[in-house]
Amino acid sequence: MTKDEGNILSNHMGPSFNRLSPILRRVHTGSQNIEGLVKIERGNILANIICNIFRFPKASDACILKVECHHTPTDLLWIRNFSGHIMKSSFSRRGNNLIEKLGPLDLMFSATEKNGSLNYNFFSKKLFGIPIPKILSPNIYALEYESNGEYNFEVQVKMLLIGPVLSYGGKMKLMGDEK
Repeated sequence: MTKDEGNILSNHMGPSFNRLSPILRRVHTGSQNIEGLVKIERGNILANIICNIFRFPKASDACILKVECHHTPTDLLWIRNFSGHIMKSSFSRRGNNLIEKLGPLDLMFSATEKNGSLNYNFFSKKLFGIPIPKILSPNIYALEYESNGEYNFEVQVKMLLIGPVLSYGGKMKLMGDEK
């Protein structure tokens, strides 16, 4: 895949994109639909307030998550449907970094491959275009990996003085791919 033929993620990652597991490469190519059962956890009362303000999904031990993924050379759109609760993210590229736009949040990160897994390394966050000071900034951990032929992912958000804010993850199946 050449730079001109790739998508925003493969162009960002370069040759390391090809070292991702086969299912991760498929999920991150073209337009895809993935679906599965996930667990969503929220933290303490302050964390719940933050989650409600940003319209994050409610806590659930068994939530059906359906995700539409649309990858192009210049952008990426993920539409997450948590049992009827819609959460959209759009991704763009700035220099060597990617930016996830999630409502009023801009999350700058780089994506790296390790042992076939996809790691998201978030390092800068903005709220309404204003940089969030590190002491108030959420720490975000995000990982995608393949296990037994299935797409798996984990997302954790924590904040200093608050602790865990939101975490969700689980196993999902690729419902089909457009060639």
